[in-house]
Amino acid sequence: MQTRFLVYRRSAVFRVGTVLSILLTLSAIPVSSAAVKTVDGPRLVVVVQALSVRTGPGVTYPATGYLNQGDEVVVVGRHTDSGWWQVRLADDDTGWVSGGSAYVRATGDTSDVPEVVAPDVNDSSVTHPSRTGIMAFQTASGGPIYLVNEDGGDLRYLTDGIDPALSPDGRQVAFTRWDDGQHGAFGSVWVINVDGTGERAILGQVRQPNSPTWLPAAPADAGGPQRIISVQEGGRLEKESNCVGYDGVNFPSLPPGAYDIKVKVKNSGDLEVCFDLPPSPK
Repeated sequence: MQTRFLVYRRSAVFRVGTVLSILLTLSAIPVSSAAVKTVDGPRLVVVVQALSVRTGPGVTYPATGYLNQGDEVVVVGRHTDSGWWQVRLADDDTGWVSGGSAYVRATGDTSDVPEVVAPDVNDSSVTHPSRTGIMAFQTASGGPIYLVNEDGGDLRYLTDGIDPALSPDGRQVAFTRWDDGQHGAFGSVWVINVDGTGERAILGQVRQPNSPTWLPAAPADAGGPQRIISVQEGGRLEKESNCVGYDGVNFPSLPPGAYDIKVKVKNSGDLEVCFDLPPSPK
């Protein structure tokens, strides 16, 4: 089965610093794309890498698909209280997307877009992801991964790894493994079927892969469910201590974040400024 990769970067304050998000496609699940018919009226242009399309105006509604960066959709409704837009998709279906400027850019006159009442999130006509009835967990990072039914029955060992994540359809578990336990170690991303078969690495030689997360749906051209993982790209993983020369007159320029700054006298009688730098992974 062919696997495609879509890579993008974004800034995040997290233990792995800058996050390299890798979307990995596995099997076909059709969703609405952003290709639209030629229709007059205001439109939205997607400015983020991927934008969820939901059944209602808010994140409490289930996602039914994704739009890609650069896609355009026609605006057919608005929900003023939430700031979300109702849009028309390629198959003439409709969905809701966030109207935040970080996600979309509106073009055309939106003043005449009609107000639409938000559907009841508990309405049976609102599609929700199905429950799988299975949970994946482990008792120690890097140790055994277990599966258990939601009623607590049928506890079973699956494999060993880090950060297990059950797929939305309950058929596979994604996890990571590191080549060793050192900071900055290289590792790989794996998937395994819940029956214990089909264990395989789908991505290797990435630094400190962790926290795989399955997206509930995928862009129409993606070919199926996707996962996002975080990897370590470099930077300082530990506190770093440094000293620089000091002539006693012009205080040296220190790196941002320097702390515990002290002026010391070396055995030679020369002055130096010593300081610590906090961890700063990238």
